[in-house]
Amino acid sequence: MKITCTRKRSRLATLLLALILVPAMMLGVVSTLSQPAKADTTYPIHVTNGTAKLGGTSVVAAAAGQTIQLVADPAPAGQVFDAWTVLEGINLSDLASKTSPVTTFIMPAKPVNVRAMFKSGTPLPTTYSLNTSVSGGHGTISPSKTNVTAGSMEAVVFTPEPGYEIDKVTVNGSVANVTGDTLNIAMDSDKTVVVTYRKIAGGGNPAQPGNPGTPGNPAQPGQPTRPTVNKNKGKSPVPAAPNTAVEA
Repeated sequence: MKITCTRKRSRLATLLLALILVPAMMLGVVSTLSQPAKADTTYPIHVTNGTAKLGGTSVVAAAAGQTIQLVADPAPAGQVFDAWTVLEGINLSDLASKTSPVTTFIMPAKPVNVRAMFKSGTPLPTTYSLNTSVSGGHGTISPSKTNVTAGSMEAVVFTPEPGYEIDKVTVNGSVANVTGDTLNIAMDSDKTVVVTYRKIAGGGNPAQPGNPGTPGNPAQPGQPTRPTVNKNKGKSPVPAAPNTAVEA
């Protein structure tokens, strides 16, 4: 009898323990599934003589797979940029360009350490491009130029066709005020100049004047009146015959 009671108590205790543990285990599973995913792990980036950027913002760490831009610092006096060297994390072949002061690479899942190197030399002057065009025709514009020294002034000349005038001029998409037929451009960046011409209001086309009318034909003038010729000129007048009638 005692053995039977002991067994019953043991089974009851086991059942109670199961009723307590199973819900607790299930709650733990649900809690684990409901936890938000951890943020991407980032890895440090160290740049000597330069800066690492992500989306235009300087960064010192990034997640694997992100595109990182490297920008070298301005070269010291009497020196120019030479190349990038890689100290850790990536290979030189991973750089879009190892000889450009601005380049990119894909961030690996480990730290990256690079350095911008300089060498003796005279920096080349900064130059820009001047692009010019006519929209719609009816005139010309000064030709485009390349390698224009930064800070210089360039005169752009507009030449509309006869009967046309300047309608609108834009510089890098913004409308510019033009006095006369010339616009002076300050070359502080690449510039694109576009001119549109329009027909002068109320002005005829001088190349196609109106028909002034058909004049008479001078080669065929009207027939003049012929003068009367006196056939008896120079002869004695003939006297009238006398009346010879006989009276009855």
